[in-house]
Amino acid sequence: MNVLFVCTGNTCRSPMAEGIFNGICEKQGLGHTALSAGTWAGADMPASSHAIAAVRQLYGVDLSSHRSQPVAPWLLEWADVVLTLTRSHKEQIGALAPEYTKPVKTLKEWAYGVEGDIADPYGGSFQVYLQCAQEIHDDILAGMEQNGLF
Repeated sequence: MNVLFVCTGNTCRSPMAEGIFNGICEKQGLGHTALSAGTWAGADMPASSHAIAAVRQLYGVDLSSHRSQPVAPWLLEWADVVLTLTRSHKEQIGALAPEYTKPVKTLKEWAYGVEGDIADPYGGSFQVYLQCAQEIHDDILAGMEQNGLF
C-alpha cells in the first residue's frame, strides 16, 4: 500500500508520520511505503530540527534527508490512501483535487473511525514534538491494525 501523509508545511507532522510509518514497515518486513507533502509547502525545505530529533530519539528514524514538497497530482496518483493530519487538510485535498476518488481520511479517522486532528507542534518545545511523534506513532499502529496492514 502506498500512503501519502499530508500536513501544512511538510516540515513537522507529515515527515514524522512518513518516517514512522516507513520505519515500522521496514522493521516488520512489510511492503508498504509512505511519502509526505504539504498543502502550503514550499519545495526543498528540511524537516524541523525538533522533528528530526524526536523521531530519531523515539524510533531510531532518520529524517535528515527529508525535503518538503507541495501536494502534487503525481503524489495523489501514486497514493492508495491519503492520510491528513487534520480535518482542514482533508478539506483542502478535496478542494485541490475534487475529482480525486481514492480514500482521503484524517489519520485519526483511519485509525479509530472518528474525525480528529493532530496539533501542529511548529514553534513548540522539544517536549511538544516528542508528544506529537508519540501520538502519530500510536495512531499509525492503530490504523495499520485496523486496516489489516500487518
